Amino acid sequence: MSVRRAILNPVRIAGVALVALLTVGTAGYRFIEHMPWLDAVYMTVITVTTVGFGEIHPLSQTGRAFTIGLIFGGVVIGTYSITTLAGSLFSGEWQQRWADRRRMEQIRNLRGHVILCGYGRVGRHVA
Repeated sequence: MSVRRAILNPVRIAGVALVALLTVGTAGYRFIEHMPWLDAVYMTVITVTTVGFGEIHPLSQTGRAFTIGLIFGGVVIGTYSITTLAGSLFSGEWQQRWADRRRMEQIRNLRGHVILCGYGRVGRHVA
């Protein structure tokens, strides 16, 4: 279990941070610029991904400052997410995780087995 948590934590953090950024961005455009929800989501996605198709509606000064913060947040969280995922994939942690998972599944499915630790005087008698 500890191996699984150690591997998933950075990946989970990256995913949660990305969802939080998209949520905050959408809510920000919705309430600062009074955009409809779909327009707010669209503006958030094109801003965070730095596609930059252009503004749907002209932005106020507050909206522009919010967009600047959203761009910086998107670049930081995007970079963190990409490096975290790449590090997890290329370091072999995923292979180890799947091997551990498969091993634990095999152990869970064992029935009628006894694990004997040690083959001393008592262990020989138990065996």
